[in-house]
Amino acid sequence: MKSYKIPFGLLLLLVFLLNFPAQFIHETGHLAVYHVYGRQPVWGFTSLVQLWDRLPLNPSDWVSYPSPDGDQGWLRLASAPDGKVELVLSSLAGPLASLLAATLSLLWARRARQPETKLIALGLSLVISFVMTTYYLRSPWHTGGDEYWMAGQLGISKTFIEIPFGLAFVACLAFGLLELDSWGIRLSWLAALVIGGIPAGALVNYADNLVRTQVDLGNLWFQPIIGFSLPVLLVPLAAVGALYLWVRVTA
Repeated sequence: MKSYKIPFGLLLLLVFLLNFPAQFIHETGHLAVYHVYGRQPVWGFTSLVQLWDRLPLNPSDWVSYPSPDGDQGWLRLASAPDGKVELVLSSLAGPLASLLAATLSLLWARRARQPETKLIALGLSLVISFVMTTYYLRSPWHTGGDEYWMAGQLGISKTFIEIPFGLAFVACLAFGLLELDSWGIRLSWLAALVIGGIPAGALVNYADNLVRTQVDLGNLWFQPIIGFSLPVLLVPLAAVGALYLWVRVTA
């Protein structure tokens, strides 16, 4: 394999699988800060396990916490975040982890010698950049998110946070697409990013709601390991195993 041109089915499968470690990297950034502050978090697929629409079944395992708009919610933590610095850092860490991973993966793709390694590295960079770019493009129409929490603590509009991050991910996406050999291949990758990302995103969001409910119910299969609810660890590991098989088929 001398270029990034591969059968579309294999490309689609690659993009689908890479969506799971990409999301895991983002959430690990958040989780790391909560661990540093000793909050003993329980993390789902897309966020800290939290409830905003109902009281938890066992409130002693949760902490009550208000949103910047004053809504009262429950966070699955041993103790509540304390102070602006912690809240800003914990929210900032996710986008920073994604940006760092996208940048390093792009550099890895440029330096790697093995074609399959180059494909996975470039694919990870493009998946992260594409997902984050579309997230920031949708920002005027959604509330909440990391930037919402940061802006609430800093007393500024979340637009001032979203614009620099959005531009950075757009730049990373553009540089990643320029690594491809032709516009035909670039369009194939863009199509795979859209088509492969939709079912992955739907599965992650469904699974996150399931984790939230099962943690609240006290299901032992959803208890945390190193801060992640057990399925949240198993799914990325399964995706990595599937990527190994993908390499064997592609090579």
